[in-house]
Amino acid sequence: IRWKTGWKEGFNMEEIILNALKENAGYVSGEELSEQLGVSRTAVWKHIQELRKKGYVIESRSKRGYRLLKSTDRLDGSEISRHLKTVELGRVLRLFDTLDSTNAEGKRVSATRFENGTVILSEEQTLGKGRLGRVWVSPAGKGLWMSVLMRPTDLEPKDGSKLTIVAAAAVASAVEKVTKLQVGIKWPNDIVRNGKKVCGILTEMGAEMDAISWLILGIGINVNLEKEDFPEELKNTGTSLRIELGEEQAESIDRNLLCAEILNELERFGRLFFETGRLTEVLDYYRERVLVKDRELLVHTRGGSFHRIGVGISEEGHLLVRTEDGKTEEYMSGEVSVRGLYGYV
Repeated sequence: IRWKTGWKEGFNMEEIILNALKENAGYVSGEELSEQLGVSRTAVWKHIQELRKKGYVIESRSKRGYRLLKSTDRLDGSEISRHLKTVELGRVLRLFDTLDSTNAEGKRVSATRFENGTVILSEEQTLGKGRLGRVWVSPAGKGLWMSVLMRPTDLEPKDGSKLTIVAAAAVASAVEKVTKLQVGIKWPNDIVRNGKKVCGILTEMGAEMDAISWLILGIGINVNLEKEDFPEELKNTGTSLRIELGEEQAESIDRNLLCAEILNELERFGRLFFETGRLTEVLDYYRERVLVKDRELLVHTRGGSFHRIGVGISEEGHLLVRTEDGKTEEYMSGEVSVRGLYGYV
């Protein structure tokens, strides 16, 4: 489902009308719009009605025309596109009101021909999931539940997990740009604020012996959730961007802007990674925010759980920890689950 379809160089009439309203602080006459579009004023009015159904607050005045008072709170392709600076990511958007999960839909799409950088978004997920099969609460209209589909043909399967590091750095950067909140990263891919999880990233991949067929970056961000939206068992470990902004955040955070900034940063960080095949430049940013060094950690492996002291992150994006006898151990992201010894991080 492309958001750019049909009319005049790929733009549809609703987008043309919406852009005209956004570019003018005052009123835009229905007569002017009908002339520009080559349609009747009745047709313009019908498109205005469709925009209102999507959540745009548009005032109309006799003999003056239309004026945009408020953009939609819903996820909207044209709103996301206004802020996109990417070449590939997000140029094809698939938007849904509800899905089992965006990653599940991504897997269904991956069985077909798709354009690299296709993004799937849903207002809610009924079966959202995180790492290790954990449930991800995804209420309607309050979060950013999205999956980015890629065909990284030049990437070997053994390096696919490195994109999790890239994605974590990109999301952290985008969140900081949009909200001005300083966030941390819980290795390898959770975005946290004040010791609570605000975002999780789930990377899934289909590969043959020496080539990746498809790769999905699933990103779930608690954007505008209130405290009562979290089930009791998650209230001590989960939070949202709106909660963290506190009383100063009177209005909802713009999810469309945040989505676009994530894609902008993901392409920027991704380019650094793909051009060199190394995480070096991405790690400069990642290491400044990852909550590992000198922290007491509880490392869960298939062989048991162990207390360790965090040392840092290797050039491959692996976790480095120190044992009680001073030895250094190294773990890949798929091998272990890490928690703070006295809390989430």
